[in-house]
Amino acid sequence: MRRIVILMLPLLYGTPLLAQTEKSEPATLTTSVFLITNSGDLKPARLAKVAAFYLHKQNAKENTLGQVYADEIEAKHTIHKDEIEGLRAIYKNTPPGENQMCLKEVADLVQVTEDSARMMADSSFASQVLTITLDEEGKGSVKVSLPGMYVIAAFGNAGINAGFWLEFATMEAGKETRLKMSGPLVACVRE
Repeated sequence: MRRIVILMLPLLYGTPLLAQTEKSEPATLTTSVFLITNSGDLKPARLAKVAAFYLHKQNAKENTLGQVYADEIEAKHTIHKDEIEGLRAIYKNTPPGENQMCLKEVADLVQVTEDSARMMADSSFASQVLTITLDEEGKGSVKVSLPGMYVIAAFGNAGINAGFWLEFATMEAGKETRLKMSGPLVACVRE
């Protein structure tokens, strides 16, 4: 009996050490959000909002609220894109009200993002959503306690444009991920 106890002690006391080594250091997400105009000017997304939704661990696939969010954004964008393409086919040119439709799409995507962030603010999902308000230069940074794959949405104004940016990035424990978001999913002139 004494031998069994002696042999089991390292197993019992070694388990907390294994758990501690598996716990990872936080990652850092540093974002820079801007728009490049047709004339080549850089317009930072001043005071824009950024929301990062956890998708899954690196090299794994899970059903997460972040994946539900990404799927909903893709579906809404496809609907809006199909509407505009349908009108372009009818009018053979720029359809009337195209900018208003673009602004509506930006508003719809922002609403989905804000609703998802609010829903995930619940304590059971708190580590799966990160939010940042960017500075005057369109830059911001946040610590990431749950490393893995994220879908990152940014929305706000860049110069006279309203925009919605969407990117995917992997955050690695103890490392900084620098993300330049320059190609908006949707951008249009504010009225």
